[in-house]
Amino acid sequence: MDFYLEKNSIDDQLLNLQLFDYDNDGNDEILGSFTNQDHYKIICYSQDGDTLFTHDQLYINEESLGNSFAFTSINNEKLIILAFIDEYGFDFEIKLMNLSTFVVTDSLSYSVGYPFFIDEIFQLIMCSSTDGNYIYAGINLFLDSGEENLSSVIYKFELFTEQIEYIEEIENYGTLFIKHPENDFIISTGYDSTAGVGAWVYVNVSYYFGLISTDYICNIQPVFSTSGSVVWSEPPEFTHYPSNFTIVSRNDNNYQNFGPIIYYKSTDSNNGTINHFKCYDNSFSNLLWERNDSNIGNGYISTSTCVSVNNEDDYVMYFRGDQLEIRNRNNGNIVHYQTSSIQPFRIFRKSDNELIFLVEQEDGSGYEVYIISSEIQVSVNDNHIPASEYTIYNHPNPFNPTTTIEFSIQNDSKIELSIFNIKGQKIKTLIQNNVEKGSHSVIWNADDEMGKSLSSGIYFYKLNVNRNDEVVKRCLLLK
Repeated sequence: MDFYLEKNSIDDQLLNLQLFDYDNDGNDEILGSFTNQDHYKIICYSQDGDTLFTHDQLYINEESLGNSFAFTSINNEKLIILAFIDEYGFDFEIKLMNLSTFVVTDSLSYSVGYPFFIDEIFQLIMCSSTDGNYIYAGINLFLDSGEENLSSVIYKFELFTEQIEYIEEIENYGTLFIKHPENDFIISTGYDSTAGVGAWVYVNVSYYFGLISTDYICNIQPVFSTSGSVVWSEPPEFTHYPSNFTIVSRNDNNYQNFGPIIYYKSTDSNNGTINHFKCYDNSFSNLLWERNDSNIGNGYISTSTCVSVNNEDDYVMYFRGDQLEIRNRNNGNIVHYQTSSIQPFRIFRKSDNELIFLVEQEDGSGYEVYIISSEIQVSVNDNHIPASEYTIYNHPNPFNPTTTIEFSIQNDSKIELSIFNIKGQKIKTLIQNNVEKGSHSVIWNADDEMGKSLSSGIYFYKLNVNRNDEVVKRCLLLK
């Protein structure tokens, strides 16, 4: 762990975290927005985990903060957009606040209209184009009219110097926004679903992936959509029921060279659960490849990022629970997978291209922060690792700066425990001695024989027993 972000209260619910150069020093700070029953908070952290400021505001009316987004104006003012939901869920209010004075400079209320209710504000972003400056609010709407209907909707506003004006509503694309600075469109996903009761409870759902232009009135370029259903009978009847629809190629600083990768999984009563990875070219007009394989199961992908592997910027890494997998963006091939002791919920790319991994503490008191400071090194054959009857593992994994390697042997033996790089070169011997049967452990400080610290990447530890049996495992060093 590189540093730790502490919440003011364990009851604070995180709404948004973003990298933001608050003090104009060229280095990003971490800005977080939180809410609880009585108030909301804006907290700015340094990259050492120190709290630079906290704005703690009691709710005046029966409202709650739904999301936030900070940006720097053309006048170099540090501003933040705050989106509030009223107590009944009929209305939301967009407020523009100065982060230096915490004064609200403008606000606009908007009613979604009965019988719709606001369930959640997924995301807020602010985009500039030749037409103007626009706020996009991705909102989850709920409608109970015999059937329960959920849909993700974009509400678009224009932001003037001291005024916010409503422009339009865009259906089905309000779940996730990604905006690359060089593009005049937003990559967006969304969904709609209906649920009701017939002979059994049923759910029909559709997911959408496309491009939203940044013109005054948006144009939508649909790229892909998928639909399915489930009837919760005994047993349930699934028909290509999609879930976990997301974009895995996030934090992409090589967008012009590689297209986006979307992921979802579908469940079918006849075929089980199937993974779907789809990669498009950067014009979104051609599907380059599609893969259905995964070596880490069918669990929920919690977060993902583009990464550099072996000095090449054409890979994505994603996490399912305590498993991670790395995939080649050119052909979809899996190049690495492993068990991970950290389960990040968010990954950011800093302006210097370092990646920040955020992991929530089990007690809810704050967030552990891990940083990759250089590219990952992976062997193309490192997923086929021999196993034996001897038990050996390390924790934590990934790690920084130390990890404990634990092993057990069934009989008194002469053992050698060594560390190797991806080229197969031995870089350190941890144990070379006669060892009694049972369980043992040794700490490795991510250094070589000379005590020199090693760079981030994949390493292997090999247990040799009586010069015959070997067990090889891999670990990931994050710095």
